[in-house]
Amino acid sequence: MAAAPTTEDLAQLEARVRTALDSGDYSSLRIIGFGEISVGFGWPDSEPAWVCKRSPAFTEAEFSAYRDLVTSYVAELRATGIDVVDTDVLSVRRTHDTIGYLVQPLLPHETLGREVLRSSEPDAEHPFILAVAETVGHPSP
Repeated sequence: MAAAPTTEDLAQLEARVRTALDSGDYSSLRIIGFGEISVGFGWPDSEPAWVCKRSPAFTEAEFSAYRDLVTSYVAELRATGIDVVDTDVLSVRRTHDTIGYLVQPLLPHETLGREVLRSSEPDAEHPFILAVAETVGHPSP
């Protein structure tokens, strides 16, 4: 697996994102998916091993609070026994703001919850549904 992207790698990615936003041409970006508030970019482009989820712009103080919140949230989930994918919270400073990136290993598409359910017949007793209900309803101490 390729090494995780560095802050310098993310700065180069952010420059390409800015160019794409300005030009409307996204062909230079390896878009992995669209989330609720972010776009996930594959890194490296040639054979993505990591997904870099771009945040909206923050002030430096807002980014610091965001980073602390995400880090705390992941730690709290792990403390309850939930297996959370490794997540780094990095930033790219721009002239007037800061862009955050959540960097995570790229998981096989077919292992994502929505894909597990999409490839199955609807079933309230599906093992995935039962595991989520058990974890949410009765987390470990």
